[in-house]
Amino acid sequence: MRPGPTFWQMRDYPVWGPALIVTFLYGLLALFGFDQAREEAINATISAAIPYVLFTGVGFVIGGLVLGAVTHTLARQLGGTGAWQPTVGLSMLIMSMTDAPRLVFAVFLGGENPLVQILGWLTWLAVNGAVHIDGQQVARPAVAEGAGSLGDPAGRPAVDHQAGHDL
Repeated sequence: MRPGPTFWQMRDYPVWGPALIVTFLYGLLALFGFDQAREEAINATISAAIPYVLFTGVGFVIGGLVLGAVTHTLARQLGGTGAWQPTVGLSMLIMSMTDAPRLVFAVFLGGENPLVQILGWLTWLAVNGAVHIDGQQVARPAVAEGAGSLGDPAGRPAVDHQAGHDL
């Protein structure tokens, strides 16, 4: 896993298509990861189950958009200079993809199964341990740092995407 270099490589590209599709599919499956909701969806008629599943998928997309917007706002408050679209898209993908292994087991075993719980914690620990944020780098204002000094390993200059120019 190389989340740091991947983030720096992808921070300039909006990933709306994959983010929306993956988060929607995750939401469709997430319904079946909850014991009671899975039973209700399976025992319901098809005409009642389809809207239930679709609304869950849409709900996860809306929730992912809100959490992505919060992530972007928090990053800006901490001195980040990334654009809104890539930050939101990447946060939606990270949210969905990091929990996918746990969700696969939860669909078949149920969310309360001890194996599913342990897998969820192990996934969280693995992702949490793989991401390193330098507190000093985050705490300093981006404008004071100058071009190329925001921690980008490739040395690319920081770009204000809303204004369309280098900082």
